[in-house]
Amino acid sequence: MTELVGMEGDVTITQDLFAFKYDATAYSEEVKGTYESAALRPAFSQRAQYYGLEDTLLEAMQP
Repeated sequence: MTELVGMEGDVTITQDLFAFKYDATAYSEEVKGTYESAALRPAFSQRAQYYGLEDTLLEAMQP
């Protein structure tokens, strides 16, 4: 999961919040793995704070 943080000229600035880590031991037809948090504070955390959801957001972002 990637957050769009802003723009610098024609360049889009992004920040990875979660990454999918593939489980190489899974031998079935299904893709297995887990999403791991990057443990970064999202740029939209101030907006979450405005709505009283910052603690919930940061708890969800814990590795």
